[in-house]
Amino acid sequence: MQLALLAALPTAVTALQPLNGIGVKPLGGAASIDVGALLDKKAAVIFGTYAADFNAIEYGQRLRHYAPKLKERGVESLHLILNADEAASEKFVELLGLEGVCDVYCDPNGAAGRAFGCGRGW
Repeated sequence: MQLALLAALPTAVTALQPLNGIGVKPLGGAASIDVGALLDKKAAVIFGTYAADFNAIEYGQRLRHYAPKLKERGVESLHLILNADEAASEKFVELLGLEGVCDVYCDPNGAAGRAFGCGRGW
């Protein structure tokens, strides 16, 4: 089993390389950060769709529910990237009770998700 996981590691690392150099804006007005920098430590990065999309809402709900278990298992940081502007992302965090659960980033054009191979959600 561990050999299979080790064999998949180079593929996973290769899949993450396109994220280097892609910028997303954290909520709260801070300067844009490189998505590749989020991957430096043991992190969970969730690529959401638009903030009002039901799939993104489900991702947010599950992230809130499983955050304690993920941290118990050694995940050092939780990140959610939304294809939305800051106002929509703030409302998303407020309605789902995600304040303090994870770091939320705005990617209105969906560049980070597309670099990872995801659709924009609309």
